[in-house]
Amino acid sequence: MEFILDLLASDVGEEEILEDYQHITKADIHACLRYAARCHRNEIYLELKSEA
Repeated sequence: MEFILDLLASDVGEEEILEDYQHITKADIHACLRYAARCHRNEIYLELKSEA
C-alpha cells in the first residue's frame, strides 16, 4: 500500500503503475487512495504554543 502511494506521490500515473506492476489492479490503487483518505480524515491537529 505504501509503495503504491509513494508511486502516485512521485507523479507516476495510474496507467504506468498498471503496466509496470501487472500484479497490481486498478481496484488495488483505488483501495490505497481510500485508505489514505480515511487515515487523513481521522487525524487531529493541535496548535501548540510555546511558553516564553
